[in-house]
Amino acid sequence: MRLKLKSNPLVRKLDRILGVTLLFFFSIFKRKKENLASEFKKILLIRFAAMGDTVLLIPAIRSIRKKNPEAEIDFFASNINYDVINLCPYIDYKYRFEFSKKIDKLIKNFYLIKMLRKNKYDLIIDFEPFVRLTALISYFLKGNFTIGYNTENQYKHLIFDSYVNHSNDKHEIDNFFSLISLINCNNFDKDLELWTTSESERKVIDKLNSLNNKEKLIVIHPSTGGVNHPRQWPEEYFIELIKYLKTRVECNIILIGSKSEKEVSNVIMKHLANEVYDFTGETNLYETIELIKRANLFISGNTGTMHIASAFDIPLIALHGPTNPLRFGPLGKNSYVIKSQIHCSPCLNLGFEYGCDKYPCMKLITPNDVIKFINLNNIL
Repeated sequence: MRLKLKSNPLVRKLDRILGVTLLFFFSIFKRKKENLASEFKKILLIRFAAMGDTVLLIPAIRSIRKKNPEAEIDFFASNINYDVINLCPYIDYKYRFEFSKKIDKLIKNFYLIKMLRKNKYDLIIDFEPFVRLTALISYFLKGNFTIGYNTENQYKHLIFDSYVNHSNDKHEIDNFFSLISLINCNNFDKDLELWTTSESERKVIDKLNSLNNKEKLIVIHPSTGGVNHPRQWPEEYFIELIKYLKTRVECNIILIGSKSEKEVSNVIMKHLANEVYDFTGETNLYETIELIKRANLFISGNTGTMHIASAFDIPLIALHGPTNPLRFGPLGKNSYVIKSQIHCSPCLNLGFEYGCDKYPCMKLITPNDVIKFINLNNIL
């Protein structure tokens, strides 16, 4: 069973209570090093969540590689975000931490950390701003020098040799750049990159060729984690919007998402079975990328596929309620944000501390708001 990193209350509780205790305890024995080497032979990057944030991390990884062309650069990911970096050419070796309740997975994690410790990294960079587990792992790996974030009330910085303040007032990609500036990486090229396989490309082409021959392709990710999720735009709003899109332009509309998000797509398909193709749970990450990059329009809430779409500069409409587009918004030149106008939005910084339990903000973005926006900006 997979444990979600931020949304699982048990994981958060353990991270807060046990994590803070261990951070303070180990900080007593931590002898912080002041002198950072000018060159590194072995570098380990750590980031466990999430898919979209890891997409945004690629430019920083590229910058580290350009600064250290001869170094071995490894990445410690998790089962949540591993596939994003698996094909990244700037990384030499990729390792996967398994978030799971299964004993065999926990044992595997233990031996993996033990093995990584033997690599004796010159530099360890913890790109995770919130979860304390990654800071503790960086401590146990005994790298020569460790850097990471000082995030308010997280106390991770206590066991880093050097750190920067993590800011809620700038985009996450700029937070990544701030961190690598500690090692004199100043190439802040924000172009996003993603990689897939030839097999994934072939499968997607075959899928698309099997559809009706229409002028446009519209890809919609209607879920942000399941029914009643705080960032979820109502299913009935998607139904109304899709009906309008079908009248506006000759198009194939495809729904995407993970298997766990199938319930949301099922609601939409119940009303639009003859007008929409449902690919939810049918494509892996690489196939999803290949599908999105061929779209003439992509629509979603604030979720990882939004950043995938922005990487290809296709027309993108991102719906934001509790999340702040200044911090989490898409970066593409053709990316558009429609933000809820409720007074308390945004309320989200850590990824789970929503300001209320009623989630009214997404409902205040109406289908008519999106339709007007499409017409005003001549999208499609």
